[in-house]
Amino acid sequence: FWDIYADSAPFKDNNYNPSLGLGKIIVHNNRFKGGVFLQIEHESNGKSSDDSRSWNMISLSSKYYYNLQFALNAKLWIPIVDGGENKDIVDYRGIGTLSADYSTKDRKWWLTAELNPRKGFGNVNTVLTAAFKVSKKSNQYIYARFYNGKGENLLEYNKYDINFRVGFCIKPNFVGVF
Repeated sequence: FWDIYADSAPFKDNNYNPSLGLGKIIVHNNRFKGGVFLQIEHESNGKSSDDSRSWNMISLSSKYYYNLQFALNAKLWIPIVDGGENKDIVDYRGIGTLSADYSTKDRKWWLTAELNPRKGFGNVNTVLTAAFKVSKKSNQYIYARFYNGKGENLLEYNKYDINFRVGFCIKPNFVGVF
């Protein structure tokens, strides 16, 4: 999370999310249909002292391909949170996400909508992303992303934020399972 408006443009927060898990690819009638994954995950911002935030979870996720252009995703987690600075993170991050991905046949455009229900009726974190492929031979994209909700980063997980980001990302040239 790069704060380009502050003096010296520092990174406000960095979140790391390593995981270890098992997966099962789903093939039906010789066609790739998606996958199911069970994982142990850790998320941390890598900071120390009062700014330190982390949590662990056991997650179950799946991805279903309607066709090679349209996919639906779901992820549920069981949080393992210690008594540290962010013991109430689940109130802001919820216990799962639902999303849909669409890409054009030539993979020039990649669109994603993600909903993350959180504690309380009608409280939902929303992420909308549009990515445009830089060239036919590459897998680099320029993207625009809209975020509305709480829990976007670990340092300020309990604060409401609405933002619009632009950036550069690398996406797989093949059908992805994440």
